[in-house]
Amino acid sequence: MVRRRILLVEDEADIRRLVRLRLDGSEAGFDVVAEVDSAEAAIDLTERLHPEVIVLDNQLAGAMAGVEAAPALKAASPESAIVLYSASVPAGSSVAGVDAVVSKAAPLSELEVTVVRVSGASGA
Repeated sequence: MVRRRILLVEDEADIRRLVRLRLDGSEAGFDVVAEVDSAEAAIDLTERLHPEVIVLDNQLAGAMAGVEAAPALKAASPESAIVLYSASVPAGSSVAGVDAVVSKAAPLSELEVTVVRVSGASGA
């Protein structure tokens, strides 16, 4: 099975840990290859890693919000799918550069299903 790489962009360490525990090494074939807390760091890593999926919070450390960073992330790695995982942007919203939006109020299983869907993986 080909493992798909995930870049996790979240400023809250507890949420990063929960998302990593749910997705990293999952049966769906994902590996969380890096975690950062700012959009600026995410753009730098995206240019170098070209992850298959970027799980992106909206409220981040640093000057940029997730919705502001999404177009730059997509430009850095057009093949990367971006899932905005946010408490401040309603699920189903249309955001430039973002492939899907999942509410943090939803169960983590919904995030996993969405990551599987946007990555083209099977399973979960």
